Amino acid sequence: MLHAFYCVGAAARVPGLEPDPRFLDVGIGLDPALLGKGRSSDLGPVAMAHLEEVHPTLGLRAVIQSWNESSRKVARRLGFSEVGLHSSGGIEYTVLVLSR
Repeated sequence: MLHAFYCVGAAARVPGLEPDPRFLDVGIGLDPALLGKGRSSDLGPVAMAHLEEVHPTLGLRAVIQSWNESSRKVARRLGFSEVGLHSSGGIEYTVLVLSR
């Protein structure tokens, strides 16, 4: 059973969002049954450390559905800043970046 994942690049990019050569798109997911049990605070730093090692020169970009305040809060704790909105297929997303 898959409990958590993270992906990068095109696999992490939501429809209609253009690639940006300054940033690596990042997506992180956690089994909803594990939410509220401290697992996001475990997964985020591990993923970030790996990304820093593998892609040290790129900033990171994450896109989270705007209604998902808990995920946006986790992203802010990891150092991401909200920079704008993106809409696709009737869904509004908050765009966050982490510049390095």
